[in-house]
Amino acid sequence: MAGAPAKQDEADLLRQFLPPKLLEIAEVVGSYEAAIRLSEHYPGVRLHIPHGMHARHPIALAIGLVAAERLSKRYAPETITVPKAARYARALRNAQIMAEMDRGASGRAVALRYGVHENHVYALRARELKRRQGDLFECKGGHDA
Repeated sequence: MAGAPAKQDEADLLRQFLPPKLLEIAEVVGSYEAAIRLSEHYPGVRLHIPHGMHARHPIALAIGLVAAERLSKRYAPETITVPKAARYARALRNAQIMAEMDRGASGRAVALRYGVHENHVYALRARELKRRQGDLFECKGGHDA
């Protein structure tokens, strides 16, 4: 992905911004990616989890057969509400925007690429620069200045 943040940053975003139930689902199915795909296919709706899965079941088509079988083994025959991953999606998009800005892309180009207002790009940049400058002045070694 063109503006993808580092893998560690993305893992931090996952832990920070995914809803607890979606983190639980990710642990059950063995993959954040599968849990996010489930959320993309069934955002905020109740979903019946049947006993037994087959390759053509809509859940298996959405997240893969192995992940669907794991989901079934844990939750069948329950109906779960699949959380939305909107906060994570926004945080990931904002991290991608910042990565592109850090590489010198123009605010206009980034706004057009991500479908956001140019002012949003500059506001993100200003907040990030302020945060980074704050980090410069924090005393991390326990020494008094």
